[in-house]
Amino acid sequence: MDDELDKILREEFKKDMINPEFHNEVDSILEKLFLKKRRKQKIIAIATPIALAATTVFAVGYSTFNLSSVGLDDKCIEMAVQNGYICTVNTEMQEYENIGIGIKDFLIDDINMEVSFEFIVSQERQKNLKNIYIQDLQISDENENQIFNENDNANISLTSGYSKIKRENEVLTSTFFAQSDNFPQSKKIYIHFNSIILNYKDKSDLINGKWNFEIEVPEKMVNRNNIEYIPISNNENGNISIKSVKLANTGLIVNAVSDNSQTLDKAKIELKINNKGLKYNNNVFEKNYKNRSQEIEYIYTFNVQKEKAPQQLTLKIKEKGKEREIIFIKNE
Repeated sequence: MDDELDKILREEFKKDMINPEFHNEVDSILEKLFLKKRRKQKIIAIATPIALAATTVFAVGYSTFNLSSVGLDDKCIEMAVQNGYICTVNTEMQEYENIGIGIKDFLIDDINMEVSFEFIVSQERQKNLKNIYIQDLQISDENENQIFNENDNANISLTSGYSKIKRENEVLTSTFFAQSDNFPQSKKIYIHFNSIILNYKDKSDLINGKWNFEIEVPEKMVNRNNIEYIPISNNENGNISIKSVKLANTGLIVNAVSDNSQTLDKAKIELKINNKGLKYNNNVFEKNYKNRSQEIEYIYTFNVQKEKAPQQLTLKIKEKGKEREIIFIKNE
């Protein structure tokens, strides 16, 4: 499905005029791709940014980064933002073909990265506008770490996408989000792209430019520390083992491994803190999806605040009718 979408995009943008039916074809593929990934235990496996892009009109309710507009649970990110874990950038607008683009807010820790883009689009151009897609986004840092590259699968980001568009007069905002389990402690972030698509109800316009942004990452994000948990009960009895558990600024992340994906797909994993159960967020994704070894690794995130880090937590794993609990304590 990803290859089909890439082929259509390449063919259409080689043409001088975009086929009026092009936007419908793209929307149809996006919908099928998104629903397909959601059906399989809601797993997102190396989704391209456009694969999670919005295909309806503007979002009504939104949070700081508006990730809930595409079905992602962003409660823990919002809690981190409320606790001051955010970088307000407000770059100068860079304008090409009468489209101004800037960056408003930024956030990064080990597991989440958000870049909130602002678009200045005239009221005339906003008529029937459904969404804006950045086509060739590249994100790197001062050490040449490839955090994300639209045209390359060798990324630190393991899954990514865009929130729905939010409108405030002539300014539109949309958040690019990415997730991993090892984002670097970068001091500077470089963002570059050369083209965007304005996707309308009955057509799509390609806008070319040369947008380049540099973000000075605040010290609290560069020198961030995670809380790691270690098992004190048997972690090996069963077809699933827990590779690591750590609490970052935007949530708790659990790396679970098995010898096949079906075992992880069918299993139920629940977090217990103070005898209270907590389900994992719906943005589960698979590590090394494009280069599988004998070991399959899934990454689960839970809404746990770092400021309220528990001394002990329990993971309850249910597979093939059997249930077991693994107790973890802070590694202090």
